[in-house]
Amino acid sequence: MVTGHRSLLPRIASEGWKSIRSKLGLRRSATARILSCGVLLALTACNAEQVTAPTTPTSITIDPPSLSLTALNQESRLTATVRDENGGLKEEAPVTWTTSDRNVVAVFAALGLVTSRGEGTATITATSCSGNCSATATVTVNQEAESVALSDSTLIFSEAGVTVQLTAKVVDAEGYPVAGDTVTWSTSDLGVATVSSTGLVTSVATGTADITATSGSASAAASVTVTQWSSISAGVFHTCSKLGEGAYCWGENLSGQLGDAATSSYRSVATHVVGPPDIWQSVSARYDHSCGFAPSGEGYCWGENSRGQIGNGDTTDVSVPTAMTGAGSWGSISAGWYHSCGVAPSGEGYCWGENPQGQLGNGDSIDVWTPTSVGGSHTWASISAGGNFSCGVTTSGEGYCWGYNYWRQLGDGTRTNRSVPTAVSGGHTWASISTGRYHSCGVTTSGDGYCWGYGNYGRLGNGSTSHRSVPTLVSGAHTWASIAAGNRYHTCGVTTSGDGYCWGRNRYGQVGDGATSNRLIPTLISGEHVWESISTGGYHACGLTVGGGAYCWGRDNYGQLGNGLALDSRVPIKIFMPN
Repeated sequence: MVTGHRSLLPRIASEGWKSIRSKLGLRRSATARILSCGVLLALTACNAEQVTAPTTPTSITIDPPSLSLTALNQESRLTATVRDENGGLKEEAPVTWTTSDRNVVAVFAALGLVTSRGEGTATITATSCSGNCSATATVTVNQEAESVALSDSTLIFSEAGVTVQLTAKVVDAEGYPVAGDTVTWSTSDLGVATVSSTGLVTSVATGTADITATSGSASAAASVTVTQWSSISAGVFHTCSKLGEGAYCWGENLSGQLGDAATSSYRSVATHVVGPPDIWQSVSARYDHSCGFAPSGEGYCWGENSRGQIGNGDTTDVSVPTAMTGAGSWGSISAGWYHSCGVAPSGEGYCWGENPQGQLGNGDSIDVWTPTSVGGSHTWASISAGGNFSCGVTTSGEGYCWGYNYWRQLGDGTRTNRSVPTAVSGGHTWASISTGRYHSCGVTTSGDGYCWGYGNYGRLGNGSTSHRSVPTLVSGAHTWASIAAGNRYHTCGVTTSGDGYCWGRNRYGQVGDGATSNRLIPTLISGEHVWESISTGGYHACGLTVGGGAYCWGRDNYGQLGNGLALDSRVPIKIFMPN
């Protein structure tokens, strides 16, 4: 007997077989032989084609039974396994997938592919067995910080006390913001920059620091550089200053006075002076040339050189810093109109360039193209090169001027030109003397301010427009730290308390008081800044605040205000940071 198979021999009635035997003439023994062969054939056929009895899907499981996703739009796959009553796999059994909350997890109905949509927990159900069996898996979505992105990666401050707001965006592994994640802020150097709990960065002092935002195990940092403007010098139509260790100039550049290796018409933003040197101690701007020196003492000039004012031994204009010929080390250098002067660390004074009025102070009137000693054997603390004259202060506080004196700018009570240093009248002990185009101003060691020379427009600050051949007290009873005589018709100064004042011609707002009326006495500059120094140019002025902020005001026809606008300003406007 063959179990599990149908009998292949049909049941034939006995009378049917008798009829067959009769018609075929078969005996009983022959019939038996035929039946035996039929059975054997049937058994052979059964061994070749067995038929399996069908089974029914009865159960389903999901792997894994729980799943955690840490980012939005993150995908993962759940696997469903269907078995029959014997535990056999039913791979062909259809499975339908559903989610309890599509706002948390979406599932592809046919494949078990889940995608996170929002934080929370959802139940994923897999159904099979014609709807008679199902299984569930729990999927939890909890965003975790993968990275932090800052609104700025680099912050550069040009002065102390300036604030910038940083923002941090915390994102998961798929780049989606992590809502409500806590960000902790820190600084690597409190002496350079501080940061608040909300990411507000405040510059403190020169240096570098890193501001770090941290969320969980993720973090990002922004580099902070605090550098300060210093040694600002307003020329007639251009300006130069130091920013950090580098030198920058802006404004008119037809003669290459900006030192950027070009002779473009002008630059309205600070332009880096091409080195060497790359590190500067001080810079000075005047008419169409500029000068400066390195901390190691080497002196350089650049720009117009028609009268040898560059000091390199010829009269060819240069558009990059060029070393003076035969010069040693410098303690200060002042660029004049068509000449220059400087003081060595040992106190020797030198001038070079144009000399028809004796402005070089060497006793003659011949131009000199290299630094030449100023006569008189004085030991100088400083020398200021002006329009076509010069003034200086010795280490003992004596004041001297020499050169052109038609407008009484030498302050010796005459209008006679002088080819050697001549004492300024009054017997004052000077801390500093500044030369303009046609007038001079100085501050005594007691803080009194005096001006003399051409008085038109009220530039002498004594309430009148009269010319003065001797130092005349500046009105206002201020105690001055410095006074700068302008290259045209105005003057500015800084008191010991940091107040800034200007006076004289004001057509272009160069007094900085928000108006355009001429001022005969010192007038407070707008803005409530605390000034460290102010330099007076042709029709503009520039100054540095305590903390290193740099501002200019007045005429801006050549971009000399450095704000990128080339528009006049009647009040101080901040100089743009260079790129």
